[in-house]
Amino acid sequence: AQPIFALASLNPTTAPSAEVRWSQLLALALAPEGEPVLVVGRSPECGLQLADPRASQRHFEIVARRRVPAPRAGQEGCKHPGPEGLAYDCVLVDRSSNGTSVNGTIVGRGCTRQLHSGDEIDVLPASRVGDDEMIGFLFRNTTEGLADAAPEEVRGLDLDELVVCPICMQVIYKCVALAPCSHNFCMACMSDWMVQKKDCPVCRRQFVAVMKNFPMDAVIEAYLAASPAQQRSPEDMREMDARDRLNLGCSGKLVRDIAAVAGPPAPFARG
Repeated sequence: AQPIFALASLNPTTAPSAEVRWSQLLALALAPEGEPVLVVGRSPECGLQLADPRASQRHFEIVARRRVPAPRAGQEGCKHPGPEGLAYDCVLVDRSSNGTSVNGTIVGRGCTRQLHSGDEIDVLPASRVGDDEMIGFLFRNTTEGLADAAPEEVRGLDLDELVVCPICMQVIYKCVALAPCSHNFCMACMSDWMVQKKDCPVCRRQFVAVMKNFPMDAVIEAYLAASPAQQRSPEDMREMDARDRLNLGCSGKLVRDIAAVAGPPAPFARG
């Protein structure tokens, strides 16, 4: 799948590329406001590390802020944003001593500039150091315009693998994520799994909590709107609701005690 955000290096010999993947969506939604999603600089703590001594230890940051849509009918008080809530606005924060430029204009230390897909971000522009030593990136924000995207644009995001539950191998229904590994599953599938197992079905790492993944629900909703043939039948969804013992709703609460979901599944009456 295409990343949510990406910095594509314009000179791979002086700087690598970096990206934020869709699998990081829940962590992004839970991060404190103002926490950067990408940090570029010479410090080993930077997500994208530069070697050139002319770059600052922390040269620039990219902060992502989710656009808050108007509540949908019947969704008041619920954190589920729907497909229109998938869009993020990104802002560059200049932390450098020598300046960071966006499309040829210096931002200035401590100042910010809103970013759009296709913007060029330069740490060391070619006009100053030459083509061989330049450090620059092309920014991409996949979520731009997603609220109004045509079905073919959503399909173009190549989300097929991302939205499939590793247990039932169908499109995830009522997504939950495991902590700390962040793998996603259907709530009913994980409810069944937790009765017998305490490790992740994907990575086999022991998990300590299960969280309702509302941001991924919105991705799945957008995917199904573009690919309606992948939608589960109403009967299938009712059967999964009957199996679900996690019952994580709009509160987004955590389940830490495996025993809390132990016991036989609820009976399901067809028809």
